[in-house]
Amino acid sequence: MAAQVNLDTLAREGRPLAYPELFDQGQVLPVVWLRALGTGGAEGAESRLDALTASDAYLEALYLGGDELLRQMAILLLTRRLDAPASEESGGHRRAAAILRGLAGLPLGTSKDRMGILHSLRNRNLIATDETVRFWNGEALSEVQLQHTEIFREPVPSDLPEDLAALLNEALSLQLEGRLDQAEACLDAILGRVPDHPVALGNLAGIRASQRRDQEALEILRRLTVVHPGYLFARCNLASILIEAGFLDEAQGLLAGLAQRPRLHIQEAFSIYGVTAMFHRARGEDAAADALMASLERMTEDEPDERMLALARRRLERVTAPGRALGLR
Repeated sequence: MAAQVNLDTLAREGRPLAYPELFDQGQVLPVVWLRALGTGGAEGAESRLDALTASDAYLEALYLGGDELLRQMAILLLTRRLDAPASEESGGHRRAAAILRGLAGLPLGTSKDRMGILHSLRNRNLIATDETVRFWNGEALSEVQLQHTEIFREPVPSDLPEDLAALLNEALSLQLEGRLDQAEACLDAILGRVPDHPVALGNLAGIRASQRRDQEALEILRRLTVVHPGYLFARCNLASILIEAGFLDEAQGLLAGLAQRPRLHIQEAFSIYGVTAMFHRARGEDAAADALMASLERMTEDEPDERMLALARRRLERVTAPGRALGLR
């Protein structure tokens, strides 16, 4: 099996493999490990993992020479050891952290795996805020700096009266169902009482974009970014239109600083990371775009997240080729 994987990879990439797959679980794991992993179901799985007492160096060797399952197991065990006390005789988390740093810079596994390793280190303050670390971006070894932003999922309280808040929720449901005229009627009712409400205006721009009335969507978003300059969704949505049209400098100005906010709602994170990936793809910076998309994949937990991820992917596809002309003014 490993031989076939190596041959397929060699045929695809056309060059010798730096780290070919050599082993699978049955060849290198002790029988007692295999029995422990294969029994007991989900209950008690964490304690069984912690009982696998291989050295950190052995786990590193499994990652370097093992198949995909062995690599995933090695990452999991090394990551769990990051929470061990640093004063332990074995070196505690320090040795595991050093190994994981090194693995993130190797052409092994996926970009998502490697970025996940770095985020595990950053989330435990084992990578400093202003520190650059080595990362294999799929094409070359690069230096990256990880931003530390708190992502939260708690509902954001509405600033609308109760009846208008209910109307806004109804408008969103109608918009998702494709009943755009009815959704627009709800939004008009809100804007009649609260002119320039950011969410209502932003959703109205979304309806205009769905109707292919791009110029009107653009005008609404430009107005919104003037009236509410800090409103992230308006800036991101306007930037996405500009990126497709090739106005990259203006889009860059709109996106500046958004990803560095110390706290983002999960919806804001999907919006800024997805549109920033568009920006990088439009500039030919594919590795940066892929790294951002890998971050979104790691954040995806439920059906709403999957919808946002699908939107980010569609946006990215639209800038793979030169952007379409929108007749922007």
